[in-house]
Amino acid sequence: MKKLYLTLIATMLSFNANAFLISPHVGLDYVSATPNGFGDIDSLNGGALSVGVKALGFVSVEGYYQKYFSTSVAHGSKTKPAAYGVDAVFDTLNLGVVELLTTVGYGKYTLDGGKLDKKMKD
Repeated sequence: MKKLYLTLIATMLSFNANAFLISPHVGLDYVSATPNGFGDIDSLNGGALSVGVKALGFVSVEGYYQKYFSTSVAHGSKTKPAAYGVDAVFDTLNLGVVELLTTVGYGKYTLDGGKLDKKMKD
């Protein structure tokens, strides 16, 4: 039985030997932001999900979605920030241990503030 498990583990590790030109990746991140000029908001905490594909070893395309937890603000308002976008990442310089990356992307950030919108206009 131990030989069978060892064979399965060795097989799974051998599939991850960079034998493919395209390799997908999925990321789950903790996100924190500290906005200025929005009343009593100290910080925003949330999560981000990213899905991407690395092609040819030096170019990857990634899409992401960020959602922050609802935060209470002054006068009973709540904010519900969210963001989504797409990035192209280029491996400019790869020294094995250290990589220099260049990224170009588009993102859209939304802030549903309820009474916060009225407060900001006043």
